[in-house]
Amino acid sequence: MRSGPGRADSAALAAALDAGKLLERVLVHLDAGPAAYWTAPLGIPEVAALAGVGRPTVDKWRQRSLLPASLWTVGGGPAWPRVVIVVWLGLTGRGFAPGAIPPAAGAVLVPVLDALDAELDEARAALVATSPCPDVPTSPRPDVAEEVPR
Repeated sequence: MRSGPGRADSAALAAALDAGKLLERVLVHLDAGPAAYWTAPLGIPEVAALAGVGRPTVDKWRQRSLLPASLWTVGGGPAWPRVVIVVWLGLTGRGFAPGAIPPAAGAVLVPVLDALDAELDEARAALVATSPCPDVPTSPRPDVAEEVPR
């Protein structure tokens, strides 16, 4: 499990995570069967079930702009492709409900998640390099954070 970024990083990730582009990127690696699984729309109840949290938690994520922008509206509420929510949960370290993702389906996304995680680490490092505050660690992730000079 990846260690999660802070709330500010989660909001930045949600804003940067373009659902349409991510969907295109993942579909390149999938055949027709898994593609239908990954593109299925998830509303707030399904997102809550996948994440193992209550619906109010998902509503709070939306209010705080932590979730990526939805692509669709289903039944009057926002909906996302399953892959967008799975990637967002994985990259933010929020995790999944036990048994929420079949192992074979999860194995398909591991390389995609790793590539996105590496790209986000590079983007964070570039942002910190241009920051006016030199004592900011290069990574908000404790497992890779450099020691801050005292």
